[in-house]
Amino acid sequence: MKTYLTVLLSLILLVSFGQNPYKKMIQGKVINQTSGLSIKDVTIYTPDSAYLVKSKNSGKYHFSIPKKINTLIFSHDDYITKEVSFKSSKRVLDVKLDRLIPDSSDLVNHKYSISFLPIKLITGAFSLRFEKFINKKKSVGAYLTYYYDGRQYFGSEEFTGLKTSFYFRYYFVHKQSHGFYAQGSIIIAYFDFDKLNYNYSNQLTKSISTSFWTGGFGAAVGITDIVKNSKHFIFDINIGWQIMPALYKTTITDEHGRELDHNNLWWYIGGPGSVVEIKLAIGGIF
Repeated sequence: MKTYLTVLLSLILLVSFGQNPYKKMIQGKVINQTSGLSIKDVTIYTPDSAYLVKSKNSGKYHFSIPKKINTLIFSHDDYITKEVSFKSSKRVLDVKLDRLIPDSSDLVNHKYSISFLPIKLITGAFSLRFEKFINKKKSVGAYLTYYYDGRQYFGSEEFTGLKTSFYFRYYFVHKQSHGFYAQGSIIIAYFDFDKLNYNYSNQLTKSISTSFWTGGFGAAVGITDIVKNSKHFIFDINIGWQIMPALYKTTITDEHGRELDHNNLWWYIGGPGSVVEIKLAIGGIF
């Protein structure tokens, strides 16, 4: 028991002598204001330059300073020097720094984007996506799709048309080279069918030509990313839904007085009015 008490008292004395009543420990992390990434090798020092330390690879730092000092200066060659004042009782201080010169590969520093949707070629359409960034979190844009040889994935319906989808995006995450977003859209479209098939008792009976205007709305979630080792090449992919009805007659009466039906299921599954849409775009950001 005597030995145990001796060891315990020795530890208490060591701790007591190790603490400096005139100093306090400050710790925290330094990160990029725009990207949220940690910054290494930031010099953190007191106004009189008597105490100095550098942030680690993780952006973290810690050091002991006099209790009376309530201001620290954060300096880095690539960032704007920042002087931060804090309460004397504060022990954790995280700081965000702005770059002196924006990184050309930083997604949030670009203003415009234009992309091409290659999958649309399968259905005889040429489609482009345009985007203008309003700020770090918001953008507006449009999908412009021209059906030069519109057709079903399986079937013989033939048409041409123009579909424009105007969208607004909100980026939940918008970091150095990538973003995660949700978007809402309004759709306006025009279609001209050279061949629209109607059946009687599941047998092809008659094909007619017709044209119509339609419209609707949609929503999606997706990601956009600058390709590694590239400053301007991006890909963008999202999945969502849309409501855009086919505004043509689903039944007609032929010269024999028979009622003919048109099966428009293809329109909503893989067609221009597909309820579920997956959009893949590749292009550039500037």
